[in-house]
Amino acid sequence: MTPLEQTLNSTELRAEETRWYGAASGYVAWFLHHLRCIPASMWLAAADDEAYADDVRDGTWLLEEQADYAARHRLHEAIESMPVVARRIRQRINSDLAVFEGILPALAVQRMRRAAHLAAFALAAWPQLSRDDLRRLYRPFADLIPPPRELLPE
Repeated sequence: MTPLEQTLNSTELRAEETRWYGAASGYVAWFLHHLRCIPASMWLAAADDEAYADDVRDGTWLLEEQADYAARHRLHEAIESMPVVARRIRQRINSDLAVFEGILPALAVQRMRRAAHLAAFALAAWPQLSRDDLRRLYRPFADLIPPPRELLPE
């Protein structure tokens, strides 16, 4: 049984989550479930831009930034077609992050929220995204919550 199947069969995962997040509900619910289990310090490190940025000295950072921007733009176009799903993902992540407001600096919470939104939205819209776009958008969490093999094979 794959980790995704184990999570979906888990009693900790609410039944409504498996159908609320569009065509890829299982992947999004799986991600959000695991996101809650990550300690704040690890989540913050994943959301920190420098933690997953490419080496600036190699001269390709501008091309990488442009590719990241293009991937975010394609994600925005895809997620616009599913406003209810986007609202539910935002509400869930904002609810989970409410615990950190007042404890962590506001900028840190904002970075954590943005990284989690991008990753969850990418999973929700994965049928409309290329594997490269999905890899770029999910990158902050690739080590903490490895993506399902069927979405991003090694």
